[in-house]
Amino acid sequence: MNELFHTINQSLLNLVGRTVEILPALIAAVIILTITRFSVKPVTRLVRASATRLTNSISLELLLVQIASVSIWVVGILVACTLVFPSLRLGILLVF
Repeated sequence: MNELFHTINQSLLNLVGRTVEILPALIAAVIILTITRFSVKPVTRLVRASATRLTNSISLELLLVQIASVSIWVVGILVACTLVFPSLRLGILLVF
């Protein structure tokens, strides 16, 4: 029984140690996602203004705004994922 408690204790210590190692990357990822969230609106406004000047089609304008918004979120999430999971390379994510 003592050996079981020792194994559980070691597992918990390893888990806490791993959490402390990954915590700075996790905080950086949250900061990146927050920056992404607040940068979507100004960029979509800029794209909407540019699209309005370049085209007369409302559908094309909306498409360009949506593409810009989704692209910013994809880039932000990819950067956050590569920070939290360093073994996960960006090239591997782009293949899928």
